[in-house]
Amino acid sequence: MTLIWPLLFSFVLGYSVRIVHTYPHDRSSFTQGLEYHDGLLYEGTGLKGQSTLRVERLETGELIRRVEVPAEFFGEGITVFGNRIFQLTWQAHVGFVYGRSTFRPLGRFRYPGEGWGLTNDGKQVYMSDGSAQIRCLDPANLSELPALEDLSADIRTSDRDYIDYVATLDRSQLAEQIDFAFTDGVPGRMSREEMLMHVITHGIGHRGQVSALMLLNALAPAKDGFTTYLHEAEASVRRRAAA
Repeated sequence: MTLIWPLLFSFVLGYSVRIVHTYPHDRSSFTQGLEYHDGLLYEGTGLKGQSTLRVERLETGELIRRVEVPAEFFGEGITVFGNRIFQLTWQAHVGFVYGRSTFRPLGRFRYPGEGWGLTNDGKQVYMSDGSAQIRCLDPANLSELPALEDLSADIRTSDRDYIDYVATLDRSQLAEQIDFAFTDGVPGRMSREEMLMHVITHGIGHRGQVSALMLLNALAPAKDGFTTYLHEAEASVRRRAAA
């Protein structure tokens, strides 16, 4: 069956695939998840009563470590995240967490729907469930983070709320001076219009990851607080002592 795949790719996709190397592998493994890390091949296998998590040497197929998944579960995708390994199950809504070096079970996590594939980018874990949706999970507790579509909808709602609010204000209300205290307890003073400008510029900076991009290009990150800028530039009229 393995040798048929290059022919299928050539026929369906219109270009050829050439096998450049083959490695030994346990043909009895019903492979569901596969990741290569630090010279070792981590594999999650499926089928109820036969599911495992295992690690082996790629070049020789030598089995280094293996742990069996409880018999009632059908093992699915895995991903190696730091010193932990996460493994999904197919239809049980349950995932497992293992220690990477020992395969000692560290806990379980739950999720709605089916479990298919797992991967990560070093910051977040990404999960597929057989649909067109890719879920984003918090690696700290494997809870599901909001989908990009939901975040985008929330941002549009928030933007509309600000637009509707500004539409209710006249020029005198926008110019009204408001006294407040910063989070460090130091007093400040800004007009309502300036506060709204801070929200806009601060939001643009965070959404665009401007400071992160500057750091990646060896540039000192810009100050992203309009409030701080005003109180440093006009300390005497802002009721804040100059630093």
